Amino acid sequence: MFSLVFPGQGSQTIGMGKDFFENYDLVKDLFKEADDSLGASLSKIILEGPKDELDLTINTQPAIFLISYSIFQVMKKEFNVDLDNAKYFAGHSLGEYSALCAANYLNFSDTIKLLKIRGDAMQNAVPKGEGGMLAVLGSKVEIIEDILDENKNNFIAQIANDNSEGQIVLSGRNSDLEKLIHVLKSKKIKNIKLPVSAPFHCQLMRNATKIMRNEIQKLNFQESKNKLISNVTAKEILNKEELKMLLIDQIENRVRWRESVIHISGDYVKFKRRYWRGIIRQSRNDKEIIAAIKSIPQDSTQFSKEGYKWHREKYRYNKPRPLLSRVFYSFICLPGFFLFLPTIFITKLILAKVKDESFYLSITVLSWLFFGLIQIAIMAIYIWNYTDWDIFVSSLLVIFTLGYITIRNFYKPIKSR
Repeated sequence: MFSLVFPGQGSQTIGMGKDFFENYDLVKDLFKEADDSLGASLSKIILEGPKDELDLTINTQPAIFLISYSIFQVMKKEFNVDLDNAKYFAGHSLGEYSALCAANYLNFSDTIKLLKIRGDAMQNAVPKGEGGMLAVLGSKVEIIEDILDENKNNFIAQIANDNSEGQIVLSGRNSDLEKLIHVLKSKKIKNIKLPVSAPFHCQLMRNATKIMRNEIQKLNFQESKNKLISNVTAKEILNKEELKMLLIDQIENRVRWRESVIHISGDYVKFKRRYWRGIIRQSRNDKEIIAAIKSIPQDSTQFSKEGYKWHREKYRYNKPRPLLSRVFYSFICLPGFFLFLPTIFITKLILAKVKDESFYLSITVLSWLFFGLIQIAIMAIYIWNYTDWDIFVSSLLVIFTLGYITIRNFYKPIKSR
């Protein structure tokens, strides 16, 4: 089982989706439908710019939706990836609209028109320069909530995005955010003022909420078997009426993305994070992303533990060694394995205690430098006492060679992470 998630505002760039547009007729059709629905050339802004026009919220929101939905349709129709059996659909802020459209709760034309209205309403809810947003790094939601509560008589700010552990975004008036920055600095909490034009997802968006309430109530949402996760509650949305209410509430309320991912992920979060991180690291443009999509297994059940095994074979080990090579390496590795068994055993015990796999390689190297060298030193002292100089030097060369081959082969899964 797998889930689908869609990005929010901030991921836009000139030329995004260009290779999809040039290579797939269905994407050309979606771009044309978008232009017709909006009565303006959104496709030209996306493909040609200028950047400052694309960065206007009124254009950014429908643009990101258009690209997200286009890639979704390419995966679904061109490569026959069965996406209708997703466990959950979810999106970050405006990405929630991409999710509800992909999940068949709202048609494409209504969604993109609604997002243009949403972008305009949010952009103009507060006079330009009056509000802003602040990213807080390396802290916890509970700590920030306590700070806001302790200083509620001094300034007013709201948590706008709970993105991940250690990455929180706050919204408020610029004058209040300056006071908050001073408090955060006194507590040595890292923070960065974000280059945004409005304070999204806070009570200052009240005028936008009024506009969106009227627009959302006009729309005819469809019934769908697909499950949506709400930004507001981080839980599954139960019916159409609740969906409407939560979309309205989302304008002024916190995006509970961290909690949403926890709800969505279940047992698959480690696999999916590694899988997509691997694709993102290897992909630098649309062509490479298309190639990555083509490589996704047709059977969606492979996005489970079997999928993780498939991914390891596909992306980390490249082509398997020929049979003779494998036999040769196995023959060479066996002496090294038994020779360095204590170091291998101790390293495995240490790695079993480590939760963050990003430290695996560093810990493996340090363990071998410490315990491996101790083992080599003990063997060297023993050989020195019972042999002459020539045998001693030759033995050390063999021991170091066997150690190198052993760590290269027995720790290859760790090395490739």
